[in-house]
Formats: sequence, structure tokens, C-alpha cells
Amino acid sequence: MNKVAMVAGFVFLTLLVAGCSSPNSFTLAARQGDTVALAVGWNKNITRGNLSVKITSSAGPVITYPVGDTRIRAIANMYPDPVSKLVVGTETAQPLGVNANTLGSAINAGATGADRDWGQTMVFIDLPNPLATGTATIELLQGATAVAPPIVVAIVAGVGSANTFAGSSPLPTGTTTANMLGSLERSTSYVVTFGGSTVIPYAIQLDLNRTANIGKPWIANPRGDLKNVAWNDNGSKITVLMTPANGLTPPAMSYFKFYVSGGIAGLAYAANSLKAYDINGNAISGVTPVITAIN
Repeated sequence: MNKVAMVAGFVFLTLLVAGCSSPNSFTLAARQGDTVALAVGWNKNITRGNLSVKITSSAGPVITYPVGDTRIRAIANMYPDPVSKLVVGTETAQPLGVNANTLGSAINAGATGADRDWGQTMVFIDLPNPLATGTATIELLQGATAVAPPIVVAIVAGVGSANTFAGSSPLPTGTTTANMLGSLERSTSYVVTFGGSTVIPYAIQLDLNRTANIGKPWIANPRGDLKNVAWNDNGSKITVLMTPANGLTPPAMSYFKFYVSGGIAGLAYAANSLKAYDINGNAISGVTPVITAIN
């Protein structure tokens, strides 16, 4: 058995296509001590700094991994190939032989609320050793709140071992096998979204103030096939300009979502800096940014 007991790609595809955030329908099998990958839903705002794990086996005590436990190996988001039938079919309204446009519509309506920032959050954990054979239930918690339905794992006979996630080439100086997976985790960042107007703009420009001399900003556009993002930073202010990549007016305000990362601090909207326009260049009023710190 592969030491990563669940094939993450298959689970990601199953949940994404279903437009579902529940991992209950996909079974798992692993040995005590193995590393498992758990698909827990769309874009969960969880990190190793706020997640705990409770494992209830068929026999024996309940085992808890507190926040920061090294057996919680990594939390990373998986995204579909940008030239997959799912993405291309959805954006061009074509079935492409697999009903891709219908599946994409179901995801937007049932899982993401029209937000096309499609990402399946994966949690990688090492199972405890010892762990009784039979069924084990894994609960992922932020404080007392479950971040996904309980996940049932079939624990089979044998003793496994934690996956090192080491590549075939020698590691660069100063890195360890723990870096291989941990580097896929999200860095501390802010997410910027928009609302306040019933008219969807064609383009938006705004300024964001930040604490000077802390970090180096990086703007991340979750769907570069949907919009262009141009930005500039002068050391204390970031100017961002967004226009559609396909030349059409976006159908939802969620298209304008973007992330600001790079270890910066104090990100805030520069009052009265936002300018929104329709496809004819006419100003649109009432559009407001919302900045949320994550991770």
C-alpha cells in the first residue's frame, strides 16, 4: 500500500465534480502510522496554526492532535488544471465529451456560490501508532467547530510509516523533507473581495495602504483566465487594476477577488481611491472593497 493512503487527486476530482464539500462518500484504507490525505471541502480557511484533530478508533482511547502537533503534516489547496475540460468547458459553455459545462455550473451553484476560485483543501496527517484495526473516525476541528463532516478510515492490519515526501533528487542545502510538503501551504495573506453595487463593473482600480518596510507584497490572481491583474507597490501603497481577460463584462462581483501576500502588515483600503467602470467607460458608484486577513 502506498504510504499516502488516499489518492488525493481522485478524491479532489470526486468532490469537485459533485459540487460537494463533504468527504463522507469516499472511503479510505490505511495502516497505523501511515500518512493519509483528507479532502475536506472548498477553500477552507484552516492552517496548522488553528486546526486540531481527534481520532476515534474501533477500540482504545480517543487520540487528539492539538494545534501545532507535528503529526498534522500540511494543509494545502489543490486546483484543477487550467486547460482541463472542467475549466475550459465551463468558461466556453461546451460539454467537451464529459458534460464539463454542466459540471462546472453545478460547482458554481452548489459548492462555491459563483466564486470561481476553485480549490479543494487537503489535510495531510500521520495516523497514530498504535491504532486498532477496524474503523477509525477522524474529526478536524477549529476550536470546538468541525471544519468538515467526520471522515471514516478503514484501518487494516500492518504497521505503516510516515511519508517523507522526498523527491528523487538531492535536497537543496538548508532544506529538509518536511519542506517538500510544507512549502505548498498558503502563506499569511489578505483576501480582497467586492460588493455594494448591483451593477457588475467591467474594470476596477483601487489603492491599498500597507505598513511600510514590512514584507514584500505579492498579488495572487486565483483565476488568470477570467481577469487580468496589474499592480504596483511604492513601499507603502499598492495600486491594483483589474480588467476581464476575455473582454466581456464579468457576470458576478466574485470575479474580482484577489489575494495579497508576501509577509506584509496593516493592509487597508485607501479611502475614496476605488474607481469602477462599465464596458463603455462610464463610472459605476457604490462598489466597496472588503479586506479580510487569513492564515
